[in-house]
Amino acid sequence: MRDVSHRKKIIFAGVCRNCAKFINHIFSQIAMAGELFEDFHYVVVESDSKDGTVKKLAKWHSKLGKGNLILLGHLEGRYPKRTERIAFARNQYISYIQKNEALRQFDYICILDFDRVNLLFSLSRLVQVFNKIEFEWDAIFANQLFRYYDIWALRHDVWCPEDCLWQVREKPSFLSHRDAYSHFVKSRQINISLRHEPIEVKSAFGGLGLYKRELFKNVRYVGINHQGEEVCEHVTLHEMMNERGEKFFFIHPQIINSFGPRRTILERIHFWPLKLYQLSTKLFIHTARLPPDLKRRPDVQDISRRKHRSI
Repeated sequence: MRDVSHRKKIIFAGVCRNCAKFINHIFSQIAMAGELFEDFHYVVVESDSKDGTVKKLAKWHSKLGKGNLILLGHLEGRYPKRTERIAFARNQYISYIQKNEALRQFDYICILDFDRVNLLFSLSRLVQVFNKIEFEWDAIFANQLFRYYDIWALRHDVWCPEDCLWQVREKPSFLSHRDAYSHFVKSRQINISLRHEPIEVKSAFGGLGLYKRELFKNVRYVGINHQGEEVCEHVTLHEMMNERGEKFFFIHPQIINSFGPRRTILERIHFWPLKLYQLSTKLFIHTARLPPDLKRRPDVQDISRRKHRSI
């Protein structure tokens, strides 16, 4: 296997909101980059979190010290539409990367989400696949174990040539919203065999994309069209990239980052140890706050005294 990654430098970038329970896993993978690449850097943009996300990000940032956190505070009031808000946040890491001269010598940018869509993200697996690539590419995107989920970010001449959510909104009158969603979205969430060759697309994401660094010159995310309607910010980014010449984008079936579009029993089992730990922690804290006379088990004399007082 060609050991390409050890001669390359990589930037990890992403946005997060209320992702506390996933941050440890994703940052533990980012931390492995020190062994797998010549150098690495990260930039994480956070906003509107209420679950301890900021605290966990700060803990990892203090531990690694190889990047930057951009905390935007409360954005929802300023940008009430979700895609406009996400595009604004994503543009912060683009701006940071473009302005940071020390990052101009880096080779790749790995864009990843910090939530459940990267529950199975493995940096070592990504590097294994990366080191074996022998075709020309500009960006490669993740696949999911059971069914590919990110149809809104997908553009493929046959698989999904248009905005699937626009097709749902503009559905024929004889289709219910549920049937339209099933036809234009769910039916396209297909299983892609791990043995299948990489699939060339015009746009994709799936929670993780590995890009060549030079693609991010003079581009930005846009989450709202001229009519004020929400559009997928990844599609607009990729359209800008393609305007400077056709790019080679691929979904790589062997890069698995999650189970798929719906929570499965396997995903629930994956989180059982975490949930048991959280439950035991809550019980411990609750017990620690109890008055001393309620922490111990009542003995026979205690019970008899209570009975006596109640008579």
